[in-house]
Amino acid sequence: MWGVLSTALFFLPFNRLIAWLMLAASAGMGIYHQIITPLGAACLAVIALAAGLRHHYRANAGLSATLEALLVASCVALFFHLLPGINNQIMVDNSKAGPLSAPYTLRYNFDKALLPFLLFACLPTLFNSGKAAKSVGALAWLLLIVCVPLLLLLAVALGGLKLESHFPSWILPFMMANLFFVSLAEEALFRGYLQQRLTQWLGPTRRW
Repeated sequence: MWGVLSTALFFLPFNRLIAWLMLAASAGMGIYHQIITPLGAACLAVIALAAGLRHHYRANAGLSATLEALLVASCVALFFHLLPGINNQIMVDNSKAGPLSAPYTLRYNFDKALLPFLLFACLPTLFNSGKAAKSVGALAWLLLIVCVPLLLLLAVALGGLKLESHFPSWILPFMMANLFFVSLAEEALFRGYLQQRLTQWLGPTRRW
């Protein structure tokens, strides 16, 4: 199920049909495995209907704005796990990566993973603002890559972190969860939807 949902998220920027079909398949699996209860399925069906209507009536400014507000409110509810009937699966329960590590619990959040789909229904340019990207030189990329380990080493030097070599058995599920179910959802909401909408409302002279 989670692999299918990750595949749906992967295809969303490139092929909406495949992405929505994979999402429907993962939702069906979620219902079968009781991660989505009948109440949760009913709530998601209403939200999906609103997304479809938002796309169909996008030329109607008043109705489109109302439906978009409903979808954004739904995204907030999904983001904070407020929608009833979704039992997010615990993949790692109070596990320690190493003797110096704090206990860690990992959940796969089906609700939060839905954000990019709903926001994409509101904003077709969610993953691409439609403007040509500015060319970034190789030096800028090199500095970005170098700064990541340097910041971690600085935190170690200041005592905020301690070096500990470990490779827990759940490292791959952890990476998949952070890439698809956390980072993509948060980037879609904050960097994609909110930033583009604020840029449209404030005008081109006040860019974030």
